[in-house]
Amino acid sequence: MTDLMTDIPVSQLTIEEADLERQCVQQITSHLAINTKRSEAYDAKQFIQHFDIAVPPQMKSLQTVLGWPAKAVDIFESLLELDGFVIPGFEPREFGIDSIEAANRMNIELPQAHTTALKYGCAFLAVTQGGEGEPAAVIRALSPTNSTVLWDRNRRRARAALTMSQDKITEEADFALFLDTHTVFGHREKGLWSVERQAHSLGEVPVTLMAFKPSLEDPFGRSRISQAVLSITARAVRTLLRMEATAEFYSAPQRAILGLGEDDFESEDGSSPDKWVMLMSKMLMLPSNMEGQVPSIQQFAQASMQPHIDMLRSEAALFAGETNIPVNVLGIIHDNPASDAAMHTAYLALNKDAERAQATFGAGVVKAMQLAWRISNGGAELPEPLVKMQANYRDPDTPTKASMSQAVIGQVTAGILPPVSPTTYGLLGYDKPLIESLMAEARRKSNSFSLLDLAAAKITGTEPSTEAPAGSTGEARQAWPNTVPKLPEEPAAK
Repeated sequence: MTDLMTDIPVSQLTIEEADLERQCVQQITSHLAINTKRSEAYDAKQFIQHFDIAVPPQMKSLQTVLGWPAKAVDIFESLLELDGFVIPGFEPREFGIDSIEAANRMNIELPQAHTTALKYGCAFLAVTQGGEGEPAAVIRALSPTNSTVLWDRNRRRARAALTMSQDKITEEADFALFLDTHTVFGHREKGLWSVERQAHSLGEVPVTLMAFKPSLEDPFGRSRISQAVLSITARAVRTLLRMEATAEFYSAPQRAILGLGEDDFESEDGSSPDKWVMLMSKMLMLPSNMEGQVPSIQQFAQASMQPHIDMLRSEAALFAGETNIPVNVLGIIHDNPASDAAMHTAYLALNKDAERAQATFGAGVVKAMQLAWRISNGGAELPEPLVKMQANYRDPDTPTKASMSQAVIGQVTAGILPPVSPTTYGLLGYDKPLIESLMAEARRKSNSFSLLDLAAAKITGTEPSTEAPAGSTGEARQAWPNTVPKLPEEPAAK
């Protein structure tokens, strides 16, 4: 990737394009070392620093791994689940937002962007016009390891963006420089570059920023794999290595030989045997000394693994405090299994972090969807309702289904929520495909049942009744969404 950064054909760019490209490359390069370190920690490939004290030379090549940094990222990402978009007063499908979301498989693309942003501090979403066989507007997640944006703090958007990629086998390479009025695409094949420009009428760079915990000092956010996480993980990995070394001595306990000197073990050429070879030997043949005394051998008690285990517990506690994840998730059991209330309390800080991340990530996702709508509609100006569009993330807190159902039914009973509604079904925890299926099925019912009937039927194990309740006039319940309106009957076949 470093070679590609210096190989971009600046001579085929304008002066302004070349200057912006240079700034982007410098920005990527300045973060390349720490991003590589975080990537290795996430993949459990971190370098082990030896102190040449507790580990024998034969075990220096042994690699112990620990997946704690990946836990810090993946558990947090599991709390970020996009559940569509909200447009005040409108349904997203009225503007084709659901089609754009489905065409770009955002349910698959977005979790990858979340993971990358949590690993490195930020990720990007680039929106381009689709080609043959592609969606009208293509949304692609980009990694800061090979992409970046030049951020305009006043306008809260990018003033330029660059992404690069290279095939390690064929050595073909590509780059894209995104600007306010056009995008510069470059392709290298057989060592030769070809550059073309694609104009657009967006008036802004079609790349959005998804930052985790951005700040005034660093608008690109901060990584979940912080310096503290890297340091704690390095100590824990060394602790595991010392545990491995200690475990080896269980099969070769330390011994003391009384009655012999060091010269008694010398070979004919006067060289002393290797101490590790003697320690690991299964049998020692010892002669009597000059006085005829037979040497005696004493064996020391085995070293305990407890100090290593205690230190690993300590490192796990520090890691849990740094990342706000429960310590038992790290494979360390401190106490008896926690109750539901205790586990809920353990996740409070993590859930609060997730709620704030949903706000910053959601802003980038909404901006990408708005750009995609404009590109899909020939660069048209954004309608007023879409300006107010927001990303709808699921609540990171995970209450039990029983308590969630009870709370929703209570609100339906009080008339706060309608019995049959996408909003009500969403609060029950149903995903979007199931909600759409329930709503379609409800519309097909002539005498529909309400959410209360559905909940009661679920508890009793019976089918929901569509008959009018006892004591009523027998008339069908009126007014959607309390009941589902009948569809017009099809004329009988002649």
